[in-house]
Amino acid sequence: DPDMEYGVDEEYGDYDTGYEGIGMVGGGIPKDDTETLISSYYSKTMCKETGLTIWQCHECDKSSKWKTQIKNHVEAIHLAKVLLFSCSFCSHVNHTSAGLKMHTRRNHTNV
Repeated sequence: DPDMEYGVDEEYGDYDTGYEGIGMVGGGIPKDDTETLISSYYSKTMCKETGLTIWQCHECDKSSKWKTQIKNHVEAIHLAKVLLFSCSFCSHVNHTSAGLKMHTRRNHTNV
Protein backbone atom coordinates (compact mmCIF):
# COMPACT_ATOMS: atom_id res chain seq x y z
CA ASP A 1 0.00 0.00 0.00
CA PRO A 2 1.65 3.27 -1.06
CA ASP A 3 -0.24 5.18 1.66
CA MET A 4 1.21 2.95 4.37
CA GLU A 5 2.29 4.91 7.43
CA TYR A 6 5.31 3.98 9.45
CA GLY A 7 4.21 5.17 12.88
CA VAL A 8 4.31 8.85 12.03
CA ASP A 9 1.33 9.83 14.17
CA GLU A 10 2.17 7.98 17.38
CA GLU A 11 4.77 9.05 19.91
CA TYR A 12 6.24 6.39 22.19
CA GLY A 13 9.66 7.86 22.95
CA ASP A 14 12.87 5.93 22.77
CA TYR A 15 11.86 2.89 24.75
CA ASP A 16 13.92 -0.26 24.93
CA THR A 17 12.27 -3.62 24.51
CA GLY A 18 11.87 -6.03 27.40
CA TYR A 19 10.01 -6.20 30.67
CA GLU A 20 12.68 -5.93 33.38
CA GLY A 21 11.23 -4.84 36.72
CA ILE A 22 7.64 -5.10 35.55
CA GLY A 23 5.08 -6.86 37.68
CA MET A 24 1.56 -7.72 36.72
CA VAL A 25 -1.52 -6.75 38.72
CA GLY A 26 -5.18 -7.64 38.54
CA GLY A 27 -4.84 -11.40 38.56
CA GLY A 28 -1.30 -11.33 37.25
CA ILE A 29 -0.26 -12.69 33.89
CA PRO A 30 3.19 -14.31 33.94
CA LYS A 31 5.83 -12.40 31.96
CA ASP A 32 6.28 -15.17 29.36
CA ASP A 33 2.52 -15.34 28.77
CA THR A 34 2.41 -11.55 28.42
CA GLU A 35 5.14 -11.65 25.75
CA THR A 36 3.30 -14.43 23.90
CA LEU A 37 0.00 -12.53 24.02
CA ILE A 38 1.51 -9.27 22.77
CA SER A 39 3.52 -10.92 19.99
CA SER A 40 0.43 -12.78 18.75
CA TYR A 41 -0.97 -9.39 17.66
CA TYR A 42 1.78 -8.60 15.12
CA SER A 43 4.23 -10.19 12.72
CA LYS A 44 7.18 -9.38 10.52
CA THR A 45 6.38 -9.13 6.83
CA MET A 46 7.63 -7.58 3.61
CA CYS A 47 5.98 -4.58 2.00
CA LYS A 48 5.12 -5.62 -1.56
CA GLU A 49 5.52 -2.11 -2.96
CA THR A 50 8.88 -1.23 -1.37
CA GLY A 51 10.40 -4.61 -0.56
CA LEU A 52 11.16 -3.31 2.95
CA THR A 53 10.74 -5.49 6.02
CA ILE A 54 7.96 -4.13 8.22
CA TRP A 55 6.09 -5.12 11.38
CA GLN A 56 2.34 -5.40 10.88
CA CYS A 57 -0.44 -5.26 13.49
CA HIS A 58 -3.04 -7.99 12.84
CA GLU A 59 -5.88 -6.08 14.47
CA CYS A 60 -5.80 -2.82 12.51
CA ASP A 61 -3.12 -3.23 9.84
CA LYS A 62 -0.92 -0.50 11.33
CA SER A 63 2.66 -1.05 10.24
CA SER A 64 6.09 0.22 11.15
CA LYS A 65 9.73 -0.34 10.33
CA TRP A 66 10.32 -0.78 14.07
CA LYS A 67 9.16 -3.80 16.06
CA THR A 68 9.18 -1.82 19.31
CA GLN A 69 6.74 0.71 17.89
CA ILE A 70 4.25 -1.99 16.89
CA LYS A 71 4.69 -3.73 20.24
CA ASN A 72 3.96 -0.45 22.05
CA HIS A 73 1.01 0.17 19.71
CA VAL A 74 -0.50 -3.25 20.53
CA GLU A 75 -0.14 -2.66 24.29
CA ALA A 76 -1.57 0.87 24.15
CA ILE A 77 -4.38 0.36 21.63
CA HIS A 78 -5.45 -3.28 21.61
CA LEU A 79 -4.45 -4.62 25.04
CA ALA A 80 -4.78 -1.55 27.29
CA LYS A 81 -7.82 -3.05 29.04
CA VAL A 82 -6.17 -6.46 29.40
CA LEU A 83 -2.63 -5.71 30.59
CA LEU A 84 -1.58 -3.74 33.64
CA PHE A 85 2.08 -3.17 34.49
CA SER A 86 2.88 -2.40 38.13
CA CYS A 87 5.98 -0.63 39.39
CA SER A 88 8.16 -2.80 41.59
CA PHE A 89 9.24 0.28 43.60
CA CYS A 90 5.89 1.97 44.35
CA SER A 91 2.15 1.54 43.78
CA HIS A 92 2.11 3.09 40.27
CA VAL A 93 0.26 1.07 37.61
CA ASN A 94 0.38 1.64 33.85
CA HIS A 95 -1.33 0.08 30.85
CA THR A 96 1.88 -0.20 28.80
CA SER A 97 5.39 -1.40 29.54
CA ALA A 98 6.73 1.73 27.81
CA GLY A 99 4.72 3.96 30.16
CA LEU A 100 6.00 2.04 33.16
CA LYS A 101 9.59 2.34 31.95
CA MET A 102 9.15 6.11 31.59
CA HIS A 103 7.68 6.29 35.10
CA THR A 104 10.63 4.31 36.48
CA ARG A 105 13.18 6.55 34.74
CA ARG A 106 11.49 9.69 36.00
CA ASN A 107 10.80 8.58 39.57
CA HIS A 108 13.21 5.85 40.58
CA THR A 109 16.59 6.71 39.04
CA ASN A 110 18.41 6.23 42.36
CA VAL A 111 16.96 2.78 43.09
